[in-house]
Amino acid sequence: MTKTSISPLHQRMIDDMTVRGFTPSTQRGYQNKAMIYAILFKAAAETLITIAADPKHLGDRTGLSDPDQGQGSIQQIQTNSTS
Repeated sequence: MTKTSISPLHQRMIDDMTVRGFTPSTQRGYQNKAMIYAILFKAAAETLITIAADPKHLGDRTGLSDPDQGQGSIQQIQTNSTS
């Protein structure tokens, strides 16, 4: 049976828990939670990248479907405020 390699950070977490006297079941619980959070953070990051790559989606979210429409509105506001 070969042991899979783990990151230095993961190994440090295991060593710290061992030094502090955590039981093996407590260590497994912490490791499982760390793995779940890693999966959730990765999914959230991928979702944000997907949303950020779609300018139409972001435009719909702000109520602007055409980028030129937003600049025109800003120019109208500036014109109206100077007159």
